[in-house]
Amino acid sequence: MEVFYQAQRAYEQGAQLTSKDPNEAERLLREASNGFQALVDDGTVNGQLYYDLANTYLRLKEVGRAILYYRKAEQLIPGDTRLKEGLRVARSIRRNDIPVAGQTALAHALLFWHYGSSVRGRATVGIVAYVLFWAAAIGATVVGHGVWRYALVVLAIVWVAMGVSVAVSAYEGGHTQEGVIVGDDVVVSKDPGIGSSPEFEEKLYQGVEFELLDRKSQWYFIQLPNGKSGWVPREAAALI
Repeated sequence: MEVFYQAQRAYEQGAQLTSKDPNEAERLLREASNGFQALVDDGTVNGQLYYDLANTYLRLKEVGRAILYYRKAEQLIPGDTRLKEGLRVARSIRRNDIPVAGQTALAHALLFWHYGSSVRGRATVGIVAYVLFWAAAIGATVVGHGVWRYALVVLAIVWVAMGVSVAVSAYEGGHTQEGVIVGDDVVVSKDPGIGSSPEFEEKLYQGVEFELLDRKSQWYFIQLPNGKSGWVPREAAALI
């Protein structure tokens, strides 16, 4: 715990000196990042630790690692509004602006409640809908009014939708691996190995998020939000 508190103090001091003494601020922030990272590398799994490390990397302008640890923190503290804002800021300053592919963008727009909320939140809504469904069923049996039947239909739809949504998230969590580019000037290659031809001309920079499709030795086969795919060196990326 002492390492954490020392890193936290270094972060706070560095943040205060950002405008007054940039060099000292960077030294302190680097000290903070080293302390937080040492705890993570030692196996500590904690949402607040990931969040603090992400904030530190963001101030150091290491956008890739900032997004990486915001995303890791999001899995443990999904409802944290400060985290959401930090992730939004980090994404807004990355150099690559890769649009989401058409079909994926449409799915995200139609199913915004699925992609924009936490699994815990959807599970809670589903449980509440389940309880209210059976309460409405009792009401419909006792009173027999048509309003109860409409309520039953609505609650059943919400209950089933939330259940399916949580099941899909659980499946994706076990079968889909995502990651973030943490290097700059990363060439996406057609094949794994040095000397392979580029898959496309645009280079990737810190902060680009991707889905891992395959891995081979020191290479990752990734798919970008726009649907393009190719191989990148393992050291240029980090998995969430």
